[in-house]
Amino acid sequence: MNPWDAAARSLTEPTVFGPPWTWPVILALLAAVVLVEIHRRRGRRVADALPRRVSVQMQPTTDFDPDPSEVVRYAWHLSRARLAAGDTPDAGAAVRLHFTADGDGQLVMRVHGPEKAAAVLDLSGYGQVEAHRLDTGRPAGNAYGKGKRL
Repeated sequence: MNPWDAAARSLTEPTVFGPPWTWPVILALLAAVVLVEIHRRRGRRVADALPRRVSVQMQPTTDFDPDPSEVVRYAWHLSRARLAAGDTPDAGAAVRLHFTADGDGQLVMRVHGPEKAAAVLDLSGYGQVEAHRLDTGRPAGNAYGKGKRL
């Protein structure tokens, strides 16, 4: 028997479960449904995380002059915020930095990040920088006693 005839017959002859191509089609459709659901849930988690971001304003004192090692240490510290965000998708767990000047011409850095990483973002990486939460106006960090959160 010609192998092409055998292949054509296997595609057209019904079995107990229907034509042989039925199961691959069903599995492909099931995989597509699962992937769409995963994508939809991920989008929902991002949409839930974005409105709950925290913002911390870092304002340097007049004698602020960071060492290059301090800058590298603070950059490493900010990179840990992604790990502190846990299972938040990348789009919702990103740390954003905004540099502006206040009315006196002083440099102000604002750090925006996920709510789950608030403890990491509250810590100032420099000794001569004051950190304040923008949403509360209170000093960032654990300023109200051990174990209490802002």
